[in-house]
Amino acid sequence: MDIVSTRQAASRDRNPIAACVLAAGRGRRMGGQAKSAIRIGARSILEDLVHALREGGCDHVTVLVGPYADILRPLAARCGARVAEVGRPDGSIVDTQRDAVAHHLQHHPRSDLLITVADLPLLRPAHVQALLSAWRQDGGRHGAMAPMVDGQRGHPVVLARDDVRALARDGAVGGVRGWLQAHPDRLALWLSTDAAFITDVDTPEALASLKRLAPFTDR
Repeated sequence: MDIVSTRQAASRDRNPIAACVLAAGRGRRMGGQAKSAIRIGARSILEDLVHALREGGCDHVTVLVGPYADILRPLAARCGARVAEVGRPDGSIVDTQRDAVAHHLQHHPRSDLLITVADLPLLRPAHVQALLSAWRQDGGRHGAMAPMVDGQRGHPVVLARDDVRALARDGAVGGVRGWLQAHPDRLALWLSTDAAFITDVDTPEALASLKRLAPFTDR
C-alpha cells in the first residue's frame, strides 16, 4: 500500500460515487441498541452521516440495515437515503460488506463505491469532499483509498468500480479489509490530521465523551 497526500495530483475521470452505510450491527458494546439512531444534537448520527455523504459529493446513498431496521428505516427515509436489508440480520461484518458489494453491483455498477461504518458522528461534508478530492487526484493509480490519521486507518473507504467487481469475483470472503490485505498494492492511505475519520461511538464512555464536546450547532 502507498501513503498519499492531496498534493499528489493528476486527476482521474469522475466516476459517479455511490455510498453504502453499514448500519446492520447489533451495538452490543452500547448495550444492544442502534448506535446510528443515537442523537447528538438536533439529529441522529445516521441522519448527519447521510447529510455529510450527500453534500460531500456522493451521488447515491444507501443505508444497509439489519436487526434495527424498524428504527433506522424512517431515519434514512427522512434524509433521502435508499434502504436495503442484509441477507442475514445475525451475520458478521464480513457478511454485511458482502451484501453491500452485491447491492452496489446490482444498482450502481458504473459507480465507484464509498463504504463506511454508520457511527461517524464528527464527519461533515467537508471531510467527504476532501477524501473524494484526494481520490480523484490519485489519477487511477490505486483501486482503493482510505484516510489515515495518526497511524490509524479510518473510514470511509473508497473502491474503484473495477475493484468492487474483482472483490465480488473473489467471493468477498474476508470482506473489504481482507481483500485489501490480500491486494496491498491496490490501496492508497490518504494522510489526514482530522479525527473525524477515526472517531466512532462504540461504547457508552465514547458517547459521553462526545457529548462533552462543543454543541453540534453546525449540523
